Amino acid sequence: MGTSDRCVDSGGIVLGWLLKIVAILLILGLAAYDLVVIAVAKVTTTDDTSFIARGASEAIVLRNATAEEAVLVAKERAKSRGVKLGGDDITIDSEGSVTVSVHRTADTLFVSRIGPLQQFGEVDETYTTRATE
Repeated sequence: MGTSDRCVDSGGIVLGWLLKIVAILLILGLAAYDLVVIAVAKVTTTDDTSFIARGASEAIVLRNATAEEAVLVAKERAKSRGVKLGGDDITIDSEGSVTVSVHRTADTLFVSRIGPLQQFGEVDETYTTRATE
């Protein structure tokens, strides 16, 4: 009778430890997912900002476009990348330098839903071209 009681008890202990390990791995996996999503958002935002600014700059330098035409080129490029630009997100100075600012919120599972962590899911990038690019 004593032996069967030990088998039941040890099975419960193993199951308890197994559940704890699975729970820890699940939490680590979800945290890793959010970190990857934030890193991807940072990289794509940097790339998109550069792509948009260079398009406007190329329009000015290569096609002698006006500032308004260059802004339209930038907005077309932004639309092709799924970026929404506001009125102040594109500036072109008198020398032809283009500055583009892009804001993106990473689509995370937890970071974007927890107040104190939300700032880590926000990505802001600014890229400025020189007039000769």
